Amino acid sequence: MFNINKLVAPFWGTIIEKLHIDMENHTIRLLIRSDNEDVKTFTDIILEEVVAFCWINESFYQDKGRLDIEKWNFMQLESIGYEDNTRVIVEGGEWESSFSASPNIVLEIWNSILLIEAKKMIINGETYELMKKNIF
Repeated sequence: MFNINKLVAPFWGTIIEKLHIDMENHTIRLLIRSDNEDVKTFTDIILEEVVAFCWINESFYQDKGRLDIEKWNFMQLESIGYEDNTRVIVEGGEWESSFSASPNIVLEIWNSILLIEAKKMIINGETYELMKKNIF
């Protein structure tokens, strides 16, 4: 067993150099950069067996100044964590309402949130199974 939130805590307040969503291979990959004094450290995070993801840019609703994502010259990873109580339910017609997700990874990027449901997280080549029985 492991504590995924302790593993990802050092990435709070870092920079996302690259974010790649690969729907064909069911992965989301982040290249994270941490700047400590003059030393830059890079971390490769891959979420595998991604079942669902949902991005909500709260800035559009709050009129907070970061209205145009294209104007972002970098992405600040405010926080990242494991959460097993999140649920996304789609409302709409009968077909749309049949979809739902249980995101277990939460990324706060600036004033937005990226919710991801994935079965594995790989940090610099080390694989972690994201199942409740493995995490405390």
